[in-house]
Formats: sequence, C-alpha cells, structure tokens
Amino acid sequence: MTAYEIDNRAYDEDDAELPAALKRAHGGGSRPLCLCRPFSAKLPMVIERRSALGQAVIGQNTPGHDLYILRRMPGQGHEHNPACRHYEAPEGLTGRADHLGGAIRTDDDGAHHILRLAFPLSHKDKAAASDGAMTLGDASKLRKRFARLSLLGFLHHVLETAELHKMHKGLHGKRSWNVMRGRILETMSAQATSRYRNLAAFSFAPRIFSPEHKDELFRDWRVIERKAGAEKRSILLFAELKDIDAGQITFKHLPQRRFTLKPDIQKPFLDALERITGLMTGPRGAGHVIACAVVIVGEGDTLSIIDIAMTAATPHWIPFGSMAEYRLLVASDDQGRGYFKSLDYGQDNAIAALLLTDTGDSGTAVFLIDEQPTDAQVQAIKAIEDKGIPVWRCDIAEGRPTLPPRRSRTSPTEAGVPGGTAP
Repeated sequence: MTAYEIDNRAYDEDDAELPAALKRAHGGGSRPLCLCRPFSAKLPMVIERRSALGQAVIGQNTPGHDLYILRRMPGQGHEHNPACRHYEAPEGLTGRADHLGGAIRTDDDGAHHILRLAFPLSHKDKAAASDGAMTLGDASKLRKRFARLSLLGFLHHVLETAELHKMHKGLHGKRSWNVMRGRILETMSAQATSRYRNLAAFSFAPRIFSPEHKDELFRDWRVIERKAGAEKRSILLFAELKDIDAGQITFKHLPQRRFTLKPDIQKPFLDALERITGLMTGPRGAGHVIACAVVIVGEGDTLSIIDIAMTAATPHWIPFGSMAEYRLLVASDDQGRGYFKSLDYGQDNAIAALLLTDTGDSGTAVFLIDEQPTDAQVQAIKAIEDKGIPVWRCDIAEGRPTLPPRRSRTSPTEAGVPGGTAP
C-alpha cells in the first residue's frame, strides 16, 4: 500500500483523513511526498484540484465539492518503487514507451487513455495501413510505425493497464477467468479514441460458463450482439480461445456462438495459432490462449472476425512469447517471486523479459541473452541502467534460469543488486 507524507505526518492511501490533508496542502502550498522508497529520497508529488465533474479547477471561486488528486511528478514514474501505484515502467521494460504521446496519450486526469487504433471500431471506420514493412532506418516511417496500436498492441496495453502482467506468490491459484474478465472490463471504461469516449460500450468478455446459467450467459451476449448490429459497430471480444473447426472459431465460456474468420486474415491467424500452439506444449502442459477479436454482426446475425490477436499465457494467466520466457516465468513462480512481465506490444522490441519486484526499491530487470546481447539489447540495457535500475542477464539456452536473490525492503542495504550474468 502506498503511503504519503504531508506536513510531517504519514497517511496511507486509504486513510479517511487523506482527502482533507490534500485540500489543506493544496491551499497552503505544501508538497506531499511519496514514501514508497523508505530508504531513498522521498519523492515529491503534485496535487491536482478537480471539480466533482472531473474538470480541472483554476482559482478558488468554485463550490466546495472539489476533488484533490495526487499525481506523480513528470518524468519521475520510474523512480517510484515498482509496487507503488504511481510507478511507470521506463523504456526498455515495456513496449508502451514507444507509443506514449502518439498511439497512447494520457488524458488530463491521468487515468484515461486516448488511443489511436490500427483497426476499425465501426463499419464506417477505415483500418490504418499496415506498417509491417517499415524499416527502423527511416525516421518518418518510424514515427508512423508507432502512430497507431495494432490489435496485439492494444491487447497488451489492456492487460498491462489492468495489471494482469503482474504476479507474486499470493496470487498463485487466485487468478481465474472471472478475475481476468472483471479487470479487463474495468480497464476498458478508461479507454477512449478521438471519436468514441468510452470503449467499454464496445467490449464483451463472457462470464465463466456453467450449465445452470447458460441461458442467462447467452442473453448477455445477445444484448451486445443486437446493439452492435443495430448501430453497425464492432464488438471487442476478449475471451480464451477454445477451438477452430472448418474455419469457424469457438471461445471458452461462449460455446453457443461460432465465429467466421474474414478470408484475408485466415492465413495470418493460422500461422499465429501454430506458433502459439507450439508454445503451449511446454514442460508444465497447457496454459491459456488469450484472444481479442474485432467482431462484426452481419445479416442473419452472422458473426465475422475481421481482426484477431492472441497471446499465450501461463496457468497463472501471464503472457509470454517464447519458450525461454516460459522457463523464466516457471522458475519465478516456483520460487514465489514477485515480478512484472514486460509486454512488447507486437513491435518485437528489445526489452527486458521481466522486472523482479522483490530485489529492492528499484527492482531488477531480467534480460534473456542468446550468447551475446544484440545491439538493440545493449541500448535497452543502457537505458534501464541509466534510470538506476539493476540488470540481470540470463542465458537463453539455460534450462532453468538462475535468478538474483531477493532483497528485503526493511533495511537501507536494499537499494538493489548488481547486474550480473546467471551462471
């Protein structure tokens, strides 16, 4: 739990007296301090005054029902402890960094995202041209490459925003599809585009299926299906992939409906599914295939998928993209380690595989290295180390990765672990 110091007094984030303290501090010009790193410098925070309607307030001539919101200082997100609610992963730890300010912009309240998408949300929208053939050497093309989110980038953005890329020992066995569903739908209420203010209206994720509630569950789907058909807009379906037969897809917890793939995405889908299926035959057996599909409702209530993104996930629902990442996650889970899984947003970024959060105030970025780091990995490692975050290198060929030791957060010696290479 995050705590703050205001006028030499500490407050937990759920302290009933915190709102009044923020109001006093805002009026008196005091600067709250975040206490997420107890043996490092206390991090200054910004108090933003907003009206009850969520609008920024300037001056004092407004009714007394304003909200006082704590926000991190610009450029200091990475300085917070990884467990702090104000933490923001820097470049090299998330593919999101490439899209910030372009495909992903943060609204004034700091809690809503305005997205530019490379796929349509209505029958009138036109999908952006594919940027797959662009080269990194062309600066204008590079800007365009990150100007819109692909569907896979969007899926990873949703999972990261919902904090479904995080794991620690206390979560083992407690993350079910219903938990995933709730967090995803909650997150979608804070996603928007320049045209649509709330993407939750487009979103559907089925509840866990049970025979005794199958009619009710089917009615849930029919409500959004009919609404989307009448308004000629897409459905953003989040679900676990179940099966494909004769070109038709079924999803778990939604067995009553079958979905047809648009012809031009059938081959890319099958190629992606073959790669993911290969990852699912790991030493611990099957995990999950998390999918996000853009569905349109046609005549006669036919359901067509015009775009689909998938990611393999461990039994704990953590996404991964290779067997080396899978082995790293298994080793971390077996040891009960706390971590964030880095998500690449479909751009093949040279980013850390994960950030261990139990190795001190800054955590430790873990890179999977194949003999020698690539030039892109060298740059990513330098960017992370420049932020004061230790780096640990694991040999990609190692059967069971060796991880850096835990560091307690209860003593001044916790400040981090030196970078190293797993033996």
